[in-house]
Amino acid sequence: MVKVRVTEKGIIEEPGSGIEFSNASQPVGVAPFVQNTKAITSDTTFTSADAGVITITNTTAAVTGTMPAASDAVGCLFTVRAASAREYTLTGSDAGRKSFVLGARVGTNAVSNEITGSSGSRLRLPALAGSSVTLLCDGHSYLVLANSGSLLIDQA
Repeated sequence: MVKVRVTEKGIIEEPGSGIEFSNASQPVGVAPFVQNTKAITSDTTFTSADAGVITITNTTAAVTGTMPAASDAVGCLFTVRAASAREYTLTGSDAGRKSFVLGARVGTNAVSNEITGSSGSRLRLPALAGSSVTLLCDGHSYLVLANSGSLLIDQA
């Protein structure tokens, strides 16, 4: 028989039986999978360690989040959510590069999920509480996988 262990290093097969999940300092992408969470209230530069769900709350001013260089965040999944009705901006840290790219869309966009622009160095969430975007980094740029509310992708 084969025992399967799921660790930070991946799936390991060894003699024995059953399945064992080791506690990981970072999510390993298999069940049980829990994303990191982070709350911010002011301009912030993210690192790949911040991958997960980021909630932005600031009722008095717009906030800008700077994404890590794409080459430093390969495979990272970020979901950024606006908790208050202010416009929030994400920018790429790779100067002069189109950091955000619209991924494949299935179906039609409702007016509330409209996306303006297909690539650029800046992504803006509208001043609408609950707006969100999910981004996957492929090592070259951040692909927009999903969104709630409208998005604007343009050059800064």
